[in-house]
Amino acid sequence: SAYRPDLMDRPSLVVGAKGDQLTADDWGDEAPVDMTISSITGEGIQPLIWRMAQLVGEARQSEPLIRERHVIHRPEAVGVAVVRDHDGTWVVHSSEAERAVALSDMTDPGALDYARNRLDRLGVNKALRKAGVTDGDVVRIGEFAFDYEEDL
Repeated sequence: SAYRPDLMDRPSLVVGAKGDQLTADDWGDEAPVDMTISSITGEGIQPLIWRMAQLVGEARQSEPLIRERHVIHRPEAVGVAVVRDHDGTWVVHSSEAERAVALSDMTDPGALDYARNRLDRLGVNKALRKAGVTDGDVVRIGEFAFDYEEDL
C-alpha cells in the first residue's frame, strides 16, 4: 500500500507453492493462502488458472471501457516522379534520389558507382525509361545534371 495505494483496491489471490510438501497441520486452523499449488505434481494449477480468469473477467466488467485514441504516423510514400521541364530537361523528383546525389562526390569514380547503384535500387532508372527518356537527354536530380545513357 505504501508503493501504490490503488493496488489495495484490486482483487487479489494469495497462492501457496510446494503444495505437495505441505499438510493441513502445517497451516493450522486458518491457512493464510487462498489456494495451494504444486509445480511438481501439477496439483492446483488448473483451478488457479480458472480463478485468475474469473477475477480478471470480473475486474474488466466493473471498469468502464475506455478507448484510447492513438495517432498513427505513416511516412510518406517513397517514390520517384520524372517530369519534363520547360527547357526540355527531365527532372527527377525523389528526396532519396536527391540525397544520394547530393551526398556523393560525383567526380570520384567510387562515389559515382555508389550513387548510380543507389539510384537504380530506388527505381530511378526504371522511372526514367517509363517516362520516355532517351540517350542524350539531359536529366537533373537536385543540383546534379547529366546526359542520360541507357545502362547496358
